[in-house]
Amino acid sequence: MATMNNHTNNTPVTAAPPMKQPVPTPKTIDSQSVLKRLQSELMDLLISSESGISAFPDEDNIFFWKGTISGSKDTVFEGTEYKLSLTFPNDYPFKPPTVKFETGCFHPNVDVFGNICLDILQDKWSAAYDVRSILISIQSLLGEPNTSSPLNTQAAALWSNQEEYRKMVKKLYKPIHLPANTFRAVVNPPEGDDPRWSSGGVVRQVMVVGGVRVWWHYHPRRQLLRVAALRMCVRPSCRRRDER
Repeated sequence: MATMNNHTNNTPVTAAPPMKQPVPTPKTIDSQSVLKRLQSELMDLLISSESGISAFPDEDNIFFWKGTISGSKDTVFEGTEYKLSLTFPNDYPFKPPTVKFETGCFHPNVDVFGNICLDILQDKWSAAYDVRSILISIQSLLGEPNTSSPLNTQAAALWSNQEEYRKMVKKLYKPIHLPANTFRAVVNPPEGDDPRWSSGGVVRQVMVVGGVRVWWHYHPRRQLLRVAALRMCVRPSCRRRDER
């Protein structure tokens, strides 16, 4: 312990301890702003015209999404479709989501556990990115891998032989089948002669996303394999008749 002498009576005097610096208070995360951001990204994705990508949050947890991407035309992945999971942190979009392949994918930048080596999901992440740009980037990565930094060395070594690579993809690929209850059917359609609901043979469905009731309508002749196959309108004020 540091001491100093009193010059009058030579009595040692204990030095005062240094003052503690105040600990900065960590920045409070506004969960509502994260929620609004994810809701906005969902709507932007659903009305976008991008082909071969889709995503939708879990009905009970908007921080957990399931997505799909289709292999681009004229690549060895053409005709394939892969399921992804996206888990968003509480400080999104300042930190990237954790994105993994749920469907096995034979690819230089995807390991056996579905982890993806993509710079925008790591050190190159920016708050300007969103779900749509993430899915597009992963879709592009399928046909344009980074073989110099592989997670799957076997896939990286085989990439230069596209014919053999195509055979391997076909051999290992397992098509995804979404369960029939992926979307919840609405009990009754909204009241009134809303022209958006007057098309013949239209099936109506509803999901609640972050407290917003989202009504869907689609033609049953079209396969309901992905959210992108739906047309959307948002009706936050509508309730089912049995809830009134």
